[in-house]
Amino acid sequence: MDYSSHTADMTYSEFAHPVFDCDFHLYEGADAFTRYLPSEYAGLVRLADVDGRTKMVVRGKISDYIPNPTFEVVAEPGSAAEYFSGRNTEGKSYREIVRPMRAIPEFTDRDARLALMDRMHIQSIVNFPTLASLIEVNFLDDPVGTQVLVHAFNQWLHDEWGFDHQGRIFTTPVINLAITEGAIAELEWVLERGARTILVRPGPTARCDPSSRTCSPWCPRRTARSWTR
Repeated sequence: MDYSSHTADMTYSEFAHPVFDCDFHLYEGADAFTRYLPSEYAGLVRLADVDGRTKMVVRGKISDYIPNPTFEVVAEPGSAAEYFSGRNTEGKSYREIVRPMRAIPEFTDRDARLALMDRMHIQSIVNFPTLASLIEVNFLDDPVGTQVLVHAFNQWLHDEWGFDHQGRIFTTPVINLAITEGAIAELEWVLERGARTILVRPGPTARCDPSSRTCSPWCPRRTARSWTR
């Protein structure tokens, strides 16, 4: 298989104004869920070798939600434009369109990312996780387990990226609304550690639709905090 290449001497367009990119992403390490996961939840999410390939095992079942959870090989940034822009006239699959590349440190290390941002003439970014997206969709019937996993993940995220790195990389911790009191506690925890933006699933959770009044204890706290952040 041929892989796209990336070199540190690649050049990028310069702009006559500061650039704030609100859609950067990171790739997580293998221990993103397990480093801080309480022992009583051990094995809830793990990596396993399946026929020579590393797969994510969620609640005892193999998940293909993220085909390659090691992120050693990923889709080249921008290569899916044809797929998402409506120009896929031949009806190709996502995998047929995207170009694979070997992961580079800039995808997993905040200081390497800063250096890349300097080369790209980008002042600041909002930085979203990738693997974290499999948590809530697989635990809709287990609100307690969901929030335990979310907190373990946020602890890892804070270790590796921080929530506000040098005022330039604003990484988004996850807030799950299934149990309102837990969501408020998690919000307070990330705010105390410098979070400037958060990631909330754009749809109902096990017990809470963020657009409804059932989340009323969460909404005033969120609104009040938004004025001070």
